[in-house]
Amino acid sequence: MLARSSASGWYWQVIPSRASADVTIHRLCVQGKDELSMFLAAGRHIEVFRQKAEPAGKPLPVTINMGLDPAIYIGACFEAPTTPFGFDELSVAGALRNRPVELAGAVSVPQKSIARADCTGSLFRVEKCDSGG
Repeated sequence: MLARSSASGWYWQVIPSRASADVTIHRLCVQGKDELSMFLAAGRHIEVFRQKAEPAGKPLPVTINMGLDPAIYIGACFEAPTTPFGFDELSVAGALRNRPVELAGAVSVPQKSIARADCTGSLFRVEKCDSGG
C-alpha cells in the first residue's frame, strides 16, 4: 500500500550501499503504484554515491526505513559540509542511545536496513530526471 505524501512530505531514512554508507533524510514523492521520486541535492553524500553509480551503469541499492528511534533522525542530520564523506552518522545515534544501532539485511536489495524500523522498503534503480527549471 502506498500513501500519497502530505504537503509537508514523508521523510524517509536512506542508506546507500558501497564500501562506505550514508544515512540521510529525504522527502519521497509517490509517482505511481510502484514508483517514488527523490530530489538529491548537489553536495549531499547520497548524491556523491549516485554520481559514482550512474556513469558506471550500476544500480544504487538503498533501503527506506520509517518509524525510527529519534536518535537515528538526529544522527542523519550530520551531513555535508559539516561531516566528511564516509562519516558514520549511525555512530552519532549510537552515542546518543548508549548502544549501537542494529542493522539487518534487506530482503529485496543487497543492502542493510535499520533492524527496528516500523516499515522498510527499498529502491534499486536510479534515473536522473530534468527538474524542469
